[in-house]
Amino acid sequence: LGLSGKKIAVEPPNFRFFEYQFLKNAIGRCEIIGEQALFTELRLRKSEEELAYMRKAAIIAQDALEETLKLVKPGITERQLSAELVSQMLRLGSEPKLPFDPIVGSGPNSANPHAEVSDREIRTGDFLLFDWGARYHGYCSDITRTFVVGEPSDKQIEIYNTVLAANRTALAAVQPGVTAGSIDDAGRAVIEEKGYGPYFTHRIGHGLGMEEHEEPYIFGGNPVILEKGMCFSDEPGIYLTDWGGVRIEDDITVTEDAGRSISDFPRELRIL
Repeated sequence: LGLSGKKIAVEPPNFRFFEYQFLKNAIGRCEIIGEQALFTELRLRKSEEELAYMRKAAIIAQDALEETLKLVKPGITERQLSAELVSQMLRLGSEPKLPFDPIVGSGPNSANPHAEVSDREIRTGDFLLFDWGARYHGYCSDITRTFVVGEPSDKQIEIYNTVLAANRTALAAVQPGVTAGSIDDAGRAVIEEKGYGPYFTHRIGHGLGMEEHEEPYIFGGNPVILEKGMCFSDEPGIYLTDWGGVRIEDDITVTEDAGRSISDFPRELRIL
C-alpha cells in the first residue's frame, strides 16, 4: 500500500493496542495518530447507501419485535422475551454483534430508562417497554416501543399520549439549519406543559450510524446545526419510579427540508 513514511489516522475508541503494534510492525516507518474528530466528521452525514442499510436494520428489528409480541402473556418473564427478541433478529438477518443488549422492562422496571433484563414475570396492567436494535452491514437501528398488558388505566393513557405527542412534535421540528438543541426543546416542552417535566430525565436523542451512540447529540442547548444526512434518535419518555414508564423512540434522518423517520413500527398505544 506504500504506507511507509506516511501518517496514519486511527479512531481511538475502536483501535486496539495490539492492532497498533501489528500495524507498526507490518509497515515499519510510519506515524500512527489518534484522530477522533476526523472520523466523527466523516460519519456525521449518511449517504443514501448508508441510509438504506439503516432502514434494513430497522425493518429487521421491527419484524423481530412483531414475532416476539406473539409470546406476551401474564407469567412470561422479561428474560424470556429478550431471548426471543434476540433470536428473531438473528433469524431475520441481523449481524450477531447487536448494537446493544435489548431492554425489556415491565411494570415498575419500565420506569428505569436503562433497565437490565430480569426474571420478573409480566403481569396484567403492566407497561411493557422494549428498547432494541439490529445491525445490518455495520449500521444500527435503535427503537423503543411501550405497550400495556391488559386494559390501560386513564393515567397510563394520559402518560402514553403525552410521550407520543412529544415524539411527533420533535420530529416535526427537524429540518436543516436548526440546532440540535431546538429539537430537544420542542419535544420537552410538550411533556413539561402536561406537568411531567421532572420525569423526563434524559436528552431526547443521540446520533446513530455505525455506533449506537455518536454525533450529533440532541440535548438542550446544543448549538450543532442539523444538516442533510444526519441521523439521530427521537426518544422522549416519562418515568415514574416504582410505578412505570413510557418511551417511544424512532430513528430520524434529516432530509433536504424536513425530518424523516427511518423506523415506522406503529406508535399508537397497543394493548397486548
